[in-house]
Amino acid sequence: KFLIPLGDGKFRLGATYDWTIQENIPTEEGKESILKSFYNHYSQEVKVTSHLSGFRPTTRDRRPAIGVHPENSQLGFFNGFGSKGVMLVPYFARHFAAFLEQGIPLMKEVNVSRYFKS
Repeated sequence: KFLIPLGDGKFRLGATYDWTIQENIPTEEGKESILKSFYNHYSQEVKVTSHLSGFRPTTRDRRPAIGVHPENSQLGFFNGFGSKGVMLVPYFARHFAAFLEQGIPLMKEVNVSRYFKS
């Protein structure tokens, strides 16, 4: 969960992590889950002025996707770092550069080839 101050006594509060949702529509269950978590930590009453929903893009295994397309070597992938990207990107940028410049194999756990059928 997160709580972000927006100023003027307003905050953004979130979020749920339901992998089964197929539509980008706010639900009462989601709102109640977020508010319950808030009230587990704070006793101050809140007024909900807006209720939004969205998808958080990610990979199936929650690992980065790095490499080149198997049929178009001009198309490179360097994505999927999520909220830990600030810590992961420097390491994997060096890893990807070594792959591109020196031909050092990519770690199988992050190699984008895991998403392409052989």
